[in-house]
Amino acid sequence: MGVLGLAVQLYGRYPEDGANALLSLIGDLTKQLDVQVTLRPVSADGWVDLDISGEDAEAAQALIAREVGSRPRSLGDLVVSQVLRGKITSHDWKEGVRVDVGIRQPQPINLLVPSAVLRSQMPYGDRASDAQLGQLWCLHEHFPLELRLSWLEDGERPPEAELSEGQIDIFNDWVDTALDRVVALGATLRRVRSALRSSRHLTDAARLDRLGLLEVSLLCKLGTDAPGIIHDIGRLLPGVPLHSFQPSRVVKPARPG
Repeated sequence: MGVLGLAVQLYGRYPEDGANALLSLIGDLTKQLDVQVTLRPVSADGWVDLDISGEDAEAAQALIAREVGSRPRSLGDLVVSQVLRGKITSHDWKEGVRVDVGIRQPQPINLLVPSAVLRSQMPYGDRASDAQLGQLWCLHEHFPLELRLSWLEDGERPPEAELSEGQIDIFNDWVDTALDRVVALGATLRRVRSALRSSRHLTDAARLDRLGLLEVSLLCKLGTDAPGIIHDIGRLLPGVPLHSFQPSRVVKPARPG
């Protein structure tokens, strides 16, 4: 039996939704394989581990790691230029954003994406202040990011990272699409769709994209604005932070104050 640590965190008001969505996804991925996959009890920090056994366990582990994402457990598992998936834990816009990718040995350590690096990589990042950048792009706690490791700890500096090419492509697409989005952090795609249906806004959604198991991007149709959707579905998603992404504000951010 092998143990696979996933780049998946269960948190918030609906962690059971995330667990069920994960098991459903893994079931679809491994339905042609002779394998048994069990979700281990989730730790206090929410990171998910799987027990994988059976004749095709090795193939299943590689498949799940590729499609869902695996996580490092210690600094010794890291190499420069490695691509990692994690969640924003905090931000200090003078310094940057801290991202948890699952490192717990020798102690819990978050990666730092410096503000200067973030601004240089984000579309139109040079037009906004550091604080504006976080607000405009919904870079709040639990927002998922794919990173490329750029610096390993040397005893004085924490590990540093930059956005991966894939993450930059996602943000470029958000701007190029030129439509508002609602970002939900802490709810599955199914729960967000249910809230849209109950509020009679399902027809206002051009598409629902899964950013993670518990993170959803709702693309609004032309003529529909994200703040209006948030106002109407917020009561149906208690405890789920909802944020608006408006590409017109990214291209021309509001002046401070």
